[in-house]
Amino acid sequence: MKPRRIAYEIWTSSPKEWVERVRRMTALASRDAVEVERYVWCLSTGRVGTQTLAALAGMVDGVDARHEPTPKLYGLSKLSYELGSERAGQKTICEALRSCRPPVKSKHKEVYLEASPQGTFLAEALRELFPQSRFIHLVRHPGDVMRSGMRRGWYVDHANDPWRITPQDGGQAAAWGSWSTLEKNAWLWAETNRWIGEFMGSLPPGDGLTIRSEELFSAHSEVIGSFFNHLGVAQPSSHRIERILGHRLNSQKAGEVGEYPKFSDWSAEEIQMVESHAGELMQQLGYSNLSPE
Repeated sequence: MKPRRIAYEIWTSSPKEWVERVRRMTALASRDAVEVERYVWCLSTGRVGTQTLAALAGMVDGVDARHEPTPKLYGLSKLSYELGSERAGQKTICEALRSCRPPVKSKHKEVYLEASPQGTFLAEALRELFPQSRFIHLVRHPGDVMRSGMRRGWYVDHANDPWRITPQDGGQAAAWGSWSTLEKNAWLWAETNRWIGEFMGSLPPGDGLTIRSEELFSAHSEVIGSFFNHLGVAQPSSHRIERILGHRLNSQKAGEVGEYPKFSDWSAEEIQMVESHAGELMQQLGYSNLSPE
């Protein structure tokens, strides 16, 4: 590292952060590559700020933070959802996942974070393969997620539609073909977050953390602190955090298949339909209604 860069880092970083950085560099430089101490997996619908979350984690020297690593897990995740708790099928999922996500080894990293929503329905298999895992449920207001999905063509002609979940049985599966695209996106938000919530409730205390992306984007101090505590690393300086959050990484500038109105402009019928799928869960997650907060 060049002297000018070192001086800049010292000036913009807290003493605590530098002490932690020097400790890691001293301890890790002398050893061979070993498996990281902790894995952290982000579970979400997508379009919630996963790239921002990975960028925040990546500021810490001891964290290997990935947004959407390869190989992709779309198909495996959907298959895991469809298999449910069927034990033989889930054992096959675990073996397939083992080849896609082998243990992460490094000389300089202690934590591996993967933020991609592709692994959401693989959470049980990930916990089985990596017992030292922690999980983050990253959730965003359904109106924002659904609008983004509509603008991207989810359930219309998006390239990843073959790997997007659909109802498996009962009345919803029978009615799926008659639903509007907005209703399909409402079901996706509700079902994905319901599934994640059920999984998070099965975790031991301390292994799960729920973050609302609105609080992440606004640099809510308790939320930011909880995130880095969950990783088990020192929090970077507020200046560096604000610089990442100010970029709004991967924010959508325009619709890929067309525009769609903000949820504050939706019709009463649209709002009623969305709330029929997501209303109860919205309340549980701290979203009172489809009006802007």
